[in-house]
Amino acid sequence: MTTVTLNQLLEMENVLATRKIPSDISAMAKWKYFSDSKEQWLTLGEQPLHYVLRILTKKDFKAWQLDKGK
Repeated sequence: MTTVTLNQLLEMENVLATRKIPSDISAMAKWKYFSDSKEQWLTLGEQPLHYVLRILTKKDFKAWQLDKGK
């Protein structure tokens, strides 16, 4: 079974929806975060939706925003 990533869901939404995906949501998919379990930086958009939701609900979540260069 294959899981669908956040980027894939956003692409599907672009095709199916009558409105464009807001730019801040598209930018969020480019955020990077440090995975303690994998011990490396990962991009939110490359993760399955349920992983992204879990990541965003963590109290100590800190992301590196590529679009702002921080």
